[in-house]
Amino acid sequence: MIEATDELLEYFTDYIDDIPEIKDVKKERDHLCNELRMQILEEFNMLDKGSIKDKLYEACFALDAIGEKAVNDLRTWFAGHMLEPYDHLFKPGQPDCTLENTRRRFSWLKRTMKEYVEKGYEAIFPQEWQMKHMIAYEFCRMTKLHLDQILSESQGDLDIAKCIEIMQVTIEFENDL
Repeated sequence: MIEATDELLEYFTDYIDDIPEIKDVKKERDHLCNELRMQILEEFNMLDKGSIKDKLYEACFALDAIGEKAVNDLRTWFAGHMLEPYDHLFKPGQPDCTLENTRRRFSWLKRTMKEYVEKGYEAIFPQEWQMKHMIAYEFCRMTKLHLDQILSESQGDLDIAKCIEIMQVTIEFENDL
């Protein structure tokens, strides 16, 4: 239905500013799509509380029809949702936020990716959304920020042998991705 409305509105694009009724239809479509997007995000918030996965799978198609921004909003939210425990555990200021725990960070992501499959999340999202890729990307971005802060706070008090070991661990992890 959303796609049909979009096709119809596309046909009348040149008249939107001239015909108030067409402008009103577009405004109403945008409002309804935004409401639907918000309802879908609320449903995904209930994911760990037993929300029906089949229903969420169908909701992904509605988001696809609403548009790229709606899809990206959900992808970003879900990656953040999956990485929330990681950030809590390893963010700067936490006891586990050390260079020595870099291997643990990578193990955490491997377990989380396994959990993603085991909990059936893989069956919720369309493959073309590449959710596992998004989670891995956000993990790497977050880890970079954490490690940058650790390195900047160390101000030259680094054990070179430890840094080389961490670089090797990181290269192994990147190759596994």
